[in-house]
Amino acid sequence: MRNWDLNYLGMDVDFGIDSPHEIEIQYEMGTNRQYEVELLAFDCETSISGILNRPLDIINVTSNVDSIENDDEHELLTLQYDIDKSLLSSSNIWNTETNEVKLCSVVRLTYYSDDDARLWVITQDKRKINIYVDLTVGFTVGGYDGSSSGAGFGFEIELEPLGNETDDNSDSEEDIGG
Repeated sequence: MRNWDLNYLGMDVDFGIDSPHEIEIQYEMGTNRQYEVELLAFDCETSISGILNRPLDIINVTSNVDSIENDDEHELLTLQYDIDKSLLSSSNIWNTETNEVKLCSVVRLTYYSDDDARLWVITQDKRKINIYVDLTVGFTVGGYDGSSSGAGFGFEIELEPLGNETDDNSDSEEDIGG
């Protein structure tokens, strides 16, 4: 029987000019599962919007699913978020006073039931992402293991997992920073 695992593996952030993707998040998920991604404002309820609360298509999401060597039960899900930086300052995910990008990422594993014509959410991972952008210096992005890499603008990342519905530690907090 296939599993419904949805395990967060990590996140990379790069707002540099030559960056192909500003945010990349990876998950280990059960093999051959349907998934959906939703990006919201930092409250995890409000749609991303611009001036006068008009809907704003500021983030393009692409995804890639790859097999994991020696693991028939899981696949690697990579989500790449491309942010239109020209629209960022007029959106509700940018704080001009603090130079922060604040958004909520929700990833769900779903199942469509032919019996009742419904889309069921089996499990989900919801995370608040807070990225401080220092526009004056080079940056370092630190990982959970203390490693870091640098180039471009300055960033400090705060990640607050709001829960994987099957995870007992859904209220824990994680910080990433340099």
